[in-house]
Amino acid sequence: MGRKKRVDQKLCIPRVSDFSRRMSDFFDRGMTLPFEELWKYARVTRLTDANKSGYDIIQFSFVILTREKNPLFIERREHRITRGFSILQSCSPYTHPEGWTYPTSLDDIRFYFEQEVECEPSDYDIDLLGIARNVRKGINYYFYIFRVNFHVEKLNMSIKTENDRLLGFHNLDTSHLLKDNKVDLLVMRALFPEFHVSENEVEGCVLHVDVDHTLCNVLFKTRKPEIKEVRIVDTKKEWIKVCLVQLDYSLTERFPYTLKENDKINVKNKIFEAMKIANEERADIVCFPELSFAKEWVEEIKNQCKDMMVICGSFYDGGYNICPIIIDEKVWCYKKCHPSIFEEENGEGMKQGNEILVFQTKCGKISVLTCIDFDYERIGIYEHDVNLIINPRYDIDREYTFQKIDKDIDLPDGSNAFTFILQVNAARVEWGKDKGGGGTCITGYERRYRLERYKSEGLRPKDGIKYKIC
Repeated sequence: MGRKKRVDQKLCIPRVSDFSRRMSDFFDRGMTLPFEELWKYARVTRLTDANKSGYDIIQFSFVILTREKNPLFIERREHRITRGFSILQSCSPYTHPEGWTYPTSLDDIRFYFEQEVECEPSDYDIDLLGIARNVRKGINYYFYIFRVNFHVEKLNMSIKTENDRLLGFHNLDTSHLLKDNKVDLLVMRALFPEFHVSENEVEGCVLHVDVDHTLCNVLFKTRKPEIKEVRIVDTKKEWIKVCLVQLDYSLTERFPYTLKENDKINVKNKIFEAMKIANEERADIVCFPELSFAKEWVEEIKNQCKDMMVICGSFYDGGYNICPIIIDEKVWCYKKCHPSIFEEENGEGMKQGNEILVFQTKCGKISVLTCIDFDYERIGIYEHDVNLIINPRYDIDREYTFQKIDKDIDLPDGSNAFTFILQVNAARVEWGKDKGGGGTCITGYERRYRLERYKSEGLRPKDGIKYKIC
């Protein structure tokens, strides 16, 4: 009988896909894709040596630190790529016996970490340090690297990976442990600014273990925008009326995308007709989709909304994706912080904003997050006790993954979050041969019997999303 081929399970992106190229473009520009975007295109695949060359491979790694920021050192005795000493505990996606695969979002990372590492009960925080790429025999391996900060000085720990041995937590004075495998020096330098590494040592990192292996050839820290609170007036309304406008419009085919000239007047007429209806219905908040506006319309709209908050979709200006927010006749301009794959054309694209606004208004505490800023930043916004997050989008996702946020509402302690999510997508989104769009909705906690009533009356779809109100 022939020798049985080794089978491995990994999260993979087909090399022939356009997303593989875009993943590489993101990395080359020092940016990371949010998990929600990654999992639209990546799939858990059983790999063999024969089919592996057809995929980019995604893995997840943890740098484990004590309160004093001493990293856990691991001896990897038989691993084919990183034999020697390491501070990275790397692993593949975890598949539940019932078929669910983790992690599919940043919310899953704590659960996922605990499938790989056993430790005595202790509080810890996990945050995304960055992404590294290892090119080995023509295959791209992407490592999402997470920093796990324990709040204690010492703890007992074990890992479930076979043939690895824990060497314990050590301070930087014992960094000579890496002398037999310098591959982690780039990670050390990113974690600890005081840890000096010469360029010669960095060059040694990529060749020391295996000459065809360039692990961690770049490591980028993620940028977190500042969250700024803006106080306008105390909350005055217990109930509010909202108008979510799912527009049909056409954009130009290359970045920076704008409304097509032959469609611009038609879109403007739709927007002003929607504003007229909103005024007649005495709406408190009106929101339009991402990239549905032109800069020159903002002043006209401001004159029509003396008692309304208007989220004017967005448009590009100076390379930024700008969303004008009108409150009490004043315009606040919020710049989108994270580019989507649409905004990475030819390796050049959207300039990134660095500030997210939380407004205290008569309608409550409100934040606006454009498209995938919602995927990246909503967890941090929840910590500001907001009543509403408004999310204008231009999203091709036909499965409406962005709506699947029930876990945000059902909290681990059994209670419920009371932030309502208003998502407004374009009616039609086209990118190449792919078509999607729609999915405008309101999501938030409501009692089960009312949700069932809304469903029976045809006010909400029967799509399995627990807290979608309409």
